[in-house]
Amino acid sequence: MPLPRHDDLVTQVHDVLAAMSVPDPFTPDGDLSCRTPITGAELGRIRAHRPDQVRELIGQAAGAFEQWRSVPPPVRGNLIREFGNLLREHKE
Repeated sequence: MPLPRHDDLVTQVHDVLAAMSVPDPFTPDGDLSCRTPITGAELGRIRAHRPDQVRELIGQAAGAFEQWRSVPPPVRGNLIREFGNLLREHKE
Protein backbone atom coordinates (compact mmCIF):
# COMPACT_ATOMS: atom_id res chain seq x y z
CA MET A 1 0.00 0.00 0.00
CA PRO A 2 1.56 3.36 -1.00
CA LEU A 3 2.08 6.11 1.56
CA PRO A 4 -0.51 8.89 1.46
CA ARG A 5 0.52 12.14 -0.16
CA HIS A 6 1.41 14.97 2.21
CA ASP A 7 -1.44 17.21 1.01
CA ASP A 8 -3.88 14.35 1.55
CA LEU A 9 -2.63 13.87 5.12
CA VAL A 10 -3.06 17.58 5.87
CA THR A 11 -6.60 17.48 4.46
CA GLN A 12 -7.43 14.39 6.50
CA VAL A 13 -6.20 16.01 9.72
CA HIS A 14 -8.34 19.09 9.10
CA ASP A 15 -11.36 16.94 8.15
CA VAL A 16 -11.10 14.81 11.30
CA LEU A 17 -10.82 17.89 13.53
CA ALA A 18 -13.82 19.49 11.80
CA ALA A 19 -15.87 16.28 12.14
CA MET A 20 -15.18 16.32 15.89
CA SER A 21 -16.09 20.04 16.11
CA VAL A 22 -12.54 20.88 17.19
CA PRO A 23 -11.46 24.39 16.20
CA ASP A 24 -8.60 24.31 13.72
CA PRO A 25 -5.45 24.71 15.86
CA PHE A 26 -3.08 25.32 12.95
CA THR A 27 -1.73 28.78 12.22
CA PRO A 28 1.05 29.85 9.84
CA ASP A 29 2.88 31.73 12.60
CA GLY A 30 2.72 28.93 15.18
CA ASP A 31 5.64 28.17 17.48
CA LEU A 32 5.40 24.37 17.42
CA SER A 33 5.57 22.09 14.41
CA CYS A 34 3.15 19.15 14.17
CA ARG A 35 4.64 16.36 12.07
CA THR A 36 3.25 13.15 10.67
CA PRO A 37 4.96 10.01 11.99
CA ILE A 38 4.51 8.47 8.53
CA THR A 39 6.95 10.71 6.66
CA GLY A 40 8.08 13.27 9.22
CA ALA A 41 6.63 16.08 7.06
CA GLU A 42 5.04 19.04 8.77
CA LEU A 43 1.24 18.94 8.93
CA GLY A 44 0.95 22.42 10.38
CA ARG A 45 2.06 24.74 13.14
CA ILE A 46 0.35 25.54 16.43
CA ARG A 47 0.93 28.27 18.97
CA ALA A 48 2.58 27.30 22.23
CA HIS A 49 0.37 27.79 25.28
CA ARG A 50 1.24 29.87 28.30
CA PRO A 51 1.29 28.06 31.67
CA ASP A 52 -2.08 29.52 32.69
CA GLN A 53 -3.59 28.30 29.41
CA VAL A 54 -2.16 24.84 29.99
CA ARG A 55 -3.70 24.75 33.49
CA GLU A 56 -7.08 25.71 32.00
CA LEU A 57 -6.83 23.01 29.32
CA ILE A 58 -5.89 20.40 31.93
CA GLY A 59 -8.91 21.48 33.98
CA GLN A 60 -11.16 21.07 30.95
CA ALA A 61 -9.73 17.61 30.30
CA ALA A 62 -10.28 16.64 33.94
CA GLY A 63 -13.89 17.84 33.72
CA ALA A 64 -14.44 15.84 30.53
CA PHE A 65 -13.02 12.77 32.28
CA GLU A 66 -15.45 13.23 35.18
CA GLN A 67 -18.35 13.31 32.70
CA TRP A 68 -17.05 10.26 30.83
CA ARG A 69 -16.58 8.36 34.10
CA SER A 70 -20.25 8.90 34.98
CA VAL A 71 -21.46 7.26 31.75
CA PRO A 72 -22.58 3.68 32.49
CA PRO A 73 -20.02 1.05 31.41
CA PRO A 74 -22.34 -0.64 28.86
CA VAL A 75 -22.91 2.72 27.13
CA ARG A 76 -19.17 3.49 27.11
CA GLY A 77 -18.44 0.03 25.75
CA ASN A 78 -21.00 0.44 22.98
CA LEU A 79 -19.48 3.78 21.98
CA ILE A 80 -16.00 2.27 21.88
CA ARG A 81 -17.33 -0.66 19.79
CA GLU A 82 -18.91 1.77 17.31
CA PHE A 83 -15.67 3.75 17.17
CA GLY A 84 -13.77 0.53 16.45
CA ASN A 85 -16.23 -0.32 13.66
CA LEU A 86 -15.66 3.11 12.10
CA LEU A 87 -11.89 2.64 12.31
CA ARG A 88 -12.14 -0.74 10.59
CA GLU A 89 -14.47 0.70 7.95
CA HIS A 90 -12.07 3.57 7.15
CA LYS A 91 -8.71 1.89 7.77
CA GLU A 92 -7.57 2.54 4.21
